Amino acid sequence: MTLDVTATDNLSGVASTWYTVNGGQPQKGNAISLTADGTYSLSFWSVDEAGNEGVHGTGTVQVDQTAPTITHTITPQPNAALWNNADATVHFVCDDATSGVKSCTSDSVVTQEAAGTQVVGTAVDVAGNSSSDTATVNLDKSKPTVSGAADRKPNANGWYGDDVTVTFTCADQAGLSGVADCSAASTLSEGANQSVKGTATDRAGNTDSTTVGGIDVDKTKPVLTGAVTTRPNAGGWYRGDVVVHWTCSDALSGIDGDCPADSTVKGEGDNLSASATVVDKAGNSKSATVSGIKIDRTAPVTTGSVPAAPYATGWYDSPVTVTLSASDDRSGVASTAYSVDGGAPKTYGQPFAVGKGVHTVTWWSSDVAGNVEDRTADGHSLVVRVDDLAPTISGAADRQPNTNGWYAGPVTVRFTCADAQTAVDGTCGPDRTLSADGAGQSVTGTVKDKAGNTASATVAPINIDQTNPVFAPYQGTTAYTVGQKVVEPICGTRASDALSGLAGCVLTSRTGSATTNPGGVGDLVYTFMATDKAGNTATQVVTLHVGYGWAGFLQPVTNTAHDLGTASTFKAGSTVPMKFVLKDASGTVRQAAYAPMWLAPVDLGTTATSGAGTVTGDAGTVGGSYKYDSGQYIYTWQTPKSGAGHYYRVGVQLDSGDVYTTLIKLS
Repeated sequence: MTLDVTATDNLSGVASTWYTVNGGQPQKGNAISLTADGTYSLSFWSVDEAGNEGVHGTGTVQVDQTAPTITHTITPQPNAALWNNADATVHFVCDDATSGVKSCTSDSVVTQEAAGTQVVGTAVDVAGNSSSDTATVNLDKSKPTVSGAADRKPNANGWYGDDVTVTFTCADQAGLSGVADCSAASTLSEGANQSVKGTATDRAGNTDSTTVGGIDVDKTKPVLTGAVTTRPNAGGWYRGDVVVHWTCSDALSGIDGDCPADSTVKGEGDNLSASATVVDKAGNSKSATVSGIKIDRTAPVTTGSVPAAPYATGWYDSPVTVTLSASDDRSGVASTAYSVDGGAPKTYGQPFAVGKGVHTVTWWSSDVAGNVEDRTADGHSLVVRVDDLAPTISGAADRQPNTNGWYAGPVTVRFTCADAQTAVDGTCGPDRTLSADGAGQSVTGTVKDKAGNTASATVAPINIDQTNPVFAPYQGTTAYTVGQKVVEPICGTRASDALSGLAGCVLTSRTGSATTNPGGVGDLVYTFMATDKAGNTATQVVTLHVGYGWAGFLQPVTNTAHDLGTASTFKAGSTVPMKFVLKDASGTVRQAAYAPMWLAPVDLGTTATSGAGTVTGDAGTVGGSYKYDSGQYIYTWQTPKSGAGHYYRVGVQLDSGDVYTTLIKLS
């Protein structure tokens, strides 16, 4: 705003006008411009042409060019959809930062239902500035409407037989805020007197609800069972009509009407049945069948048979087998019984024999249902005439066994037969020869008379052993040194027999050179004989040998000075003294009863040190046999000059039969 300052001077006139704002610097001018709101302190004066400064004038100026503020609140506060469902009070709030509020519109209550009701408020400040505010009120105090209905009508009994869906319909009766929420459809399963509650809510928050009740749903079939009123026999069969009683129930809607009446099963069969059906009030039906009813009203039929009589007179020559055959078309035969000559009934299990004499056989059967055949009816008996006197038969071996009860060869068994009433018909026995080894063997012979009666006889036991006993190898010492005590063999346990068993074992002879040689060297030969209980024999020869103590050839043979590998080495054409000593078991030097024999040298060749060779005719230097001298035996061998590079096997044979050799190489 602008304030004008006017000055006058009666003489020289006004030269200039000055002012200050809020004590600021003086400013020259007649117009004071105040642009901002606020309170200002002004000082103003003039100077005339004569230089006189007039009286300073002062003043306070308040400037307010801004309108006041105004806002509002609505109580209660509208919901999120900006609707109220009860009377709403609009309250205005005014404010002015400079001159202050002079007036503000008072509260206004909206009670009339409507959408978009406007309430205007005005604020005026002291400076006269004003402003206004408009509040919009949406008021809906009326409840919406809701209704529900099942998807179909129940049956005449008021029941449903399957799930029921209840659907709800909602509307806003005032036509203002509109429906915000309506309950979804709900499906009811089994149950009595069920109900569903539905709710409608408008955008103003008003609600209303309704309940659809009395809904009865039964989806389960009723229960229907049947049972026979009487028990069958132990075999599960009846012989007359069977009554089936029905029992029914329904746990929810209940049975629509009465349970089925009893059923009567007639006729015959092994799987008869009765059926019935029941319905509950919801319309569910249930059928049931009682099956497996067995009714047999007819007795079985039994026939009897025997083999044809072998003689025209109708007589049998042996017990007659009676065979009974029973049949039943329904329950089957439970048992068959028979009686011989009016005696106590017997249960028939398999064909039975009727023995000697004249007999009347009667029979009958009962079936599993308990029907019994009439035994007095025709075709339920027969007369049997039997002659069953058997022939006789005896048998014997062709000879007696030895005292031990054994045979050492084949045995022939012969039979003798006879018959007191008729003649023997055909073969008696037949005779038979046993040729295989074995204990407790037997032969059975049979006989048949012309009436067909048979008999048999067994000859036993027959023990045959044609196999010689056996000897196990001798395990004792067989080589002795002269002067050593000889342990003579005995039969002992070497002999055995696997079948009849051993009867005995004896020494039959003692021979050999050691028994005649004065020096007591050589072989002792023992001969044993074993006999089994059947008389079979076996022999075993045991040979013991008695020799000298032998320590090998003496030096220079086997002298290390002459040894080369496994042979003693001498110059070809030289003489080699072959010396040795014989001793007894105590180590005493012993002279043989007969002079030892020089063995002709064997030329083995230039490379071989063993095996076959060529026998040479080389002789000793002195004589042709060993000589005994002062406890030693010596033989001087004249080696052949042509044998250089050859190996020779040379040695000696003693009167004990022992042969000793050594290997010599000629160089």
